[in-house]
Amino acid sequence: MANINRIELTTTSVYVFFSDGTFWPGPYATVPCTFLYHATEAQRANWQLVDQDTAVEWPDLAQKLTMAQMGR
Repeated sequence: MANINRIELTTTSVYVFFSDGTFWPGPYATVPCTFLYHATEAQRANWQLVDQDTAVEWPDLAQKLTMAQMGR
């Protein structure tokens, strides 16, 4: 199974990149990323990989985006 190795944030979406070379685009305006829609740029930028690199957590927002939510 591929793990998350990095993410990129734009003004409208989060892009999650996996160790197998694929990526998942997550627009802030759609589930499961809606918690990022009203977040500040600083809140979005404060993320960390957790759960053995199978999820991204935003501590300032008390939210997590898991691979299961991304259909992986």
